[in-house]
Amino acid sequence: MPTVAPTKKVNNPSNLAMHCTPACVLSQWGLCTAIVFSYLILALQADLRLAIPLLIAVTAGVMILICICLYTASRYHWHVSPGQVMVVAILIRAFFVLRPPELSDDLFRYLWDGLRLLSGHNPYGLPPAAVPAHEAGPAALLARVNHADLTTIYPPAAQWVFTAGAALKSGLIGIKTVLVIFDVMTCALIVRLLRIMEQPSWLAMLYAWHPLAVLEIAASGHIDAAGMLFLVVAIYLLVGQPQTAGLVVPRAKPQWSRVFIAGVCYSMAVLTKLFPLVFFPGMLILAGRSRCIVFCIGITVGSLALALPFFPDIQNAWATLSLYARTWEFSGFLYRCMRLTPLSGIQTRCLIGGGFAVALFVAYRPIGTRRPPIADTLDRFRFLALTFLLLTPTLHPWYALYLVLFLPFSPASCGIVLSWAVLLAYRVLIPYALLGRWIEDDLTPFLIFAAPVAAWLLQRLTADDPQYFHPRPKNARQRPADL
Repeated sequence: MPTVAPTKKVNNPSNLAMHCTPACVLSQWGLCTAIVFSYLILALQADLRLAIPLLIAVTAGVMILICICLYTASRYHWHVSPGQVMVVAILIRAFFVLRPPELSDDLFRYLWDGLRLLSGHNPYGLPPAAVPAHEAGPAALLARVNHADLTTIYPPAAQWVFTAGAALKSGLIGIKTVLVIFDVMTCALIVRLLRIMEQPSWLAMLYAWHPLAVLEIAASGHIDAAGMLFLVVAIYLLVGQPQTAGLVVPRAKPQWSRVFIAGVCYSMAVLTKLFPLVFFPGMLILAGRSRCIVFCIGITVGSLALALPFFPDIQNAWATLSLYARTWEFSGFLYRCMRLTPLSGIQTRCLIGGGFAVALFVAYRPIGTRRPPIADTLDRFRFLALTFLLLTPTLHPWYALYLVLFLPFSPASCGIVLSWAVLLAYRVLIPYALLGRWIEDDLTPFLIFAAPVAAWLLQRLTADDPQYFHPRPKNARQRPADL
């Protein structure tokens, strides 16, 4: 990509005048208040599983309000401070911390694993259903553990987070508290990264106020909060001096110690949730050619330190992981379509895996020989997260958290739409909560897939610029991640 000189911003007098008017300030706070009260409506529901239509409607309204905030801040120079972003983020998460998990039962497995490790047992040793009675945890907890006949699938770093939460002696609330603290720290680091990239800090609201981040972490307590924090810390440590996002400009290389610690943090991210493995080439590029060896050493040291205490029983997790990769599916539209062909399930999954391998090649090939801007690398991370969601046979809503994580740095319309559309998958909880029956349909996966595709096509037909909130220079080369 050629070097492009930054363009001088021209302040529109009418825009600046609007920025200073009391009406503008009141409108800004009105939007923030509407977002907070929208979350309060959800928090006051007795059982979110019985309020799925309301959840879908309210979260759609929140997304519209967030986009209005972003558009107005971008076009009329509203000053949304980092403090405002963080205060709203903390408040809306506080509404859900004390609620029991209703949209997912993964948190019960987290607590089980954490209690096993606290009691001196290896969580990879036996599946919960096979644990002897004198070693087992509370019977009520065991009854709520999903797939109790399978050994835990969660990697070592996740196990240490579970243990930290269980050590608080507050049960599920303890683990949720730890994860919400991690999530708030992630919001703060996103603000800091945006400043380093010379982007407005109010873009952080795309993650900090996003319904998916709030519901899946504060309400359901998913471990992705820890993995995303470790990943963002690693990225932050690899970032040198502030640079102009979207432009190739010199920047200081990170110190060797920072690169090593970044490698350790990245290993923690991967060993919390395996998905950040797909970002490995981009992380090497951020580290720089002369420091990538140090980064890899940090990964090795961190991985060994986290995993060695669980050997040799950790090998039992591979059986569960293999079963998941071969047989599990939920809301995957492309997988459902391909299963209508004579192809077997394994063949279909192999083809889908090949398609994602092509996406990896497309994402990283143009930047394999030179250091790109930070914004360009994060844009490619967003592209990979979005592509994974469109291809995966198993699409639970919280799988889209990594997409939401990169939206502040790459707010493409298709990503914003998909990050909300995945919540439609919770339709399955309506008959499950009322009748105890897990009934899937074909329409919901289609809508989840069609929504971002339609948004992308509409954007292509109506605008030249795929980035609405911080457009790139007009003479910059088109990137694969814009697709």
